[in-house]
Amino acid sequence: MSGIRDGRGFFLNYTAMALYSNLPVYKATYDLLIEFYRREDTIPRKYRYSIVDEIKRHLCDLLSMVYQANASQDKKPFLRQAMRDIEEVKIRVRILSDLHVLGVKHFADICVREESISKQLTAWHNSVR
Repeated sequence: MSGIRDGRGFFLNYTAMALYSNLPVYKATYDLLIEFYRREDTIPRKYRYSIVDEIKRHLCDLLSMVYQANASQDKKPFLRQAMRDIEEVKIRVRILSDLHVLGVKHFADICVREESISKQLTAWHNSVR
């Protein structure tokens, strides 16, 4: 039997659920968000308050979707939205690169992080029934 005993010796059923903040996909997304906040001052104003703000908003939404997916019985809708959010981030990062706002090295670093997040979300989505 899975569970813990209560004071009377009965087993209490529980469902093991990881803390959302300990999930690798949450940590990777959070780290990417912090990276955009740290580098914000190096980005020209006209892009900082439009494209970069949209990137940060999508990353925050993605964090929320990871939390909700982790807490929900039906994870698929939240994971699908999280997958849409990371695609929105990828599009905007590509725009910043094409406008020469991001250097090649910084763009490559962000792309590796985005791809890691995307793969983790896809694997999680595929593992859910």
